[in-house]
Amino acid sequence: MIPARAQRVGGRRCGGGDHGRGPCGTGGAGGPWGSARLRTAALAFGLYAFVLLLFATFPVLDRMLRDAGRPDLALLAPFVVAPTLAALTAATVGVVLARRRPRHPVGWLLLGVSGSSWPWAGRSPAACPTP
Repeated sequence: MIPARAQRVGGRRCGGGDHGRGPCGTGGAGGPWGSARLRTAALAFGLYAFVLLLFATFPVLDRMLRDAGRPDLALLAPFVVAPTLAALTAATVGVVLARRRPRHPVGWLLLGVSGSSWPWAGRSPAACPTP
C-alpha cells in the first residue's frame, strides 16, 4: 500500500519526503535548469571557464606580438606574472563565492574584474614607453 503523500511518477514510487521539490525531486520548476541555484552555478562556472580561456590565449598572443616585431608588448614577461596570478586567483575565489553564496556581490565582482582585466595585464607605463 502506498502512503497518502507518496505518488507514482513514470512507474517509480516517489516518497512524500521530497519536501515540495516536485515529483521525485525534479526541482519544482521542471527541466534540468529549473533550480535557480543550478542556473547561478552554471553561470559562475561558465564565466570562470571564459576567464580561463582568455588567459589560455596569452602564449598565442605573445608569440604573435614577438613575430610582428613588438617584443615590448609581449604578454609573457617577468613583470606580468604577478598581475596574471592575481587575476587568476581572483577568478577562482570569485567562482567559489558565486557558487556557494550566489546573492553575495563580491564573488560576481571578482569574476567580472578578473575577466575584464586580461587585455591590460601587460600594459603598464614601463611596458609601453612613449616615443
